[in-house]
Amino acid sequence: MPVYSKFFNIFGSSFSSVSRRALHHRPTRASRTTMEVGNGGDCARPTDFVRMLSRPTEDRSPSRSDLSGILSNLGITDEAQAALHLGGDDDHEGQQLGHSYRVFVNRSLNMNTIKYIGFDMDYTLAIYKSPIYEQLAYGLIMNRLVDIGYPKELLNIEYDAAFPQRGLFFDREFGNLLKLDMYGNLLLCLHGFEDVDPATTRRMYPSKFATPSEERFFCLNTLFNLPEVFILACVVNYYSAHADFKKLASGTGVESEDLILSYSSMFQDVRMAVDWIHIEGSLKTKTIQNLDKYVEKDPRLPLMLDRIRK
Repeated sequence: MPVYSKFFNIFGSSFSSVSRRALHHRPTRASRTTMEVGNGGDCARPTDFVRMLSRPTEDRSPSRSDLSGILSNLGITDEAQAALHLGGDDDHEGQQLGHSYRVFVNRSLNMNTIKYIGFDMDYTLAIYKSPIYEQLAYGLIMNRLVDIGYPKELLNIEYDAAFPQRGLFFDREFGNLLKLDMYGNLLLCLHGFEDVDPATTRRMYPSKFATPSEERFFCLNTLFNLPEVFILACVVNYYSAHADFKKLASGTGVESEDLILSYSSMFQDVRMAVDWIHIEGSLKTKTIQNLDKYVEKDPRLPLMLDRIRK
């Protein structure tokens, strides 16, 4: 009997959270035979065991027995089911599961037509430990910036894991970190580590609105962007507070007696340093040398892959 992935969810941030973006598949045709799982740093932290949950025929969440039967048909042991916390005894029958146990998808997928399933590595099969992995990337990026000419004083700044968050935008023109709502309305404006006062914010953004699609705004929305957010704030803050530099009249950078440095060029330098540690290989090299330190080892991963193969 074909298995439908109205219920397919691979990984998530924990047993009680669901990565809604963990499964990505293209528009299907009858001849389609491959499926891709994961999207690297774009996904929520994927540490969960595979869970396949059928869509209920009634307008309710699946009960414990519904889920248990489906998982048993898929070959998932009682022990593995117990780890998923499907619910209590039979007296819980018919009760709705909380949102943290529910999976939302948009279409059915006949698994009999799928011959190959491809997995992304970063933050899908390889789950990096936070914040220690961000600290590693931060140090490598900072060292690269110093190598290309940025001041060594930047190396004295310790990474603060509480500062960066995903989904911020960097304004290449004015050097600000922006938090926007889904419509582009400006919720927060930071210059370096300092809040920009409302009057100044309105001068730069008269309507308190930004168009994310504009080239000047760069979205820092992946897990790999977390150290980059902090570094951009560090660099902007360093030059804004330095006695030898003053802000340009246009507000688009800083200058000293013999140097003009725009926020756009700072951004490009940081971006190039980030690309360098990934492409040149220093980040992956150090990761491989210290797997136990930087990568979470989940004994359920080979079990999940073996179940899918069978």
